[in-house]
Amino acid sequence: MFQGIDGQYIQFDLLADAYVLSPQVSVSPSTYKLVQELCELGWLFRKVSEWLTRNGKDRAISQVVQSLCFSIQGELAEYYRLLAVLESQRNQYQPEDAANYLNLRKLYLWV
Repeated sequence: MFQGIDGQYIQFDLLADAYVLSPQVSVSPSTYKLVQELCELGWLFRKVSEWLTRNGKDRAISQVVQSLCFSIQGELAEYYRLLAVLESQRNQYQPEDAANYLNLRKLYLWV
């Protein structure tokens, strides 16, 4: 979802123009709120990527827009690094090691 890709429990809803938690998943209201806020990150990534796709390849755009596209691509590279760190955190520890395990709340704080 953080990279604009649908998951097993979270998918993009075209009508709502948002990533939403599957109705089959039952979670507490506080968990649902955390998930919805994290879903906004995926939505924002999707919008930025779409804008870059539309404007980044157009040779007729101004140098200012080209510079903006280049700068945004640099920020996306940093974002991919963050996702790689989060993935390594998820893979490094098991749920039994609760102090270091990447749970939903820690994920929310990281991003």
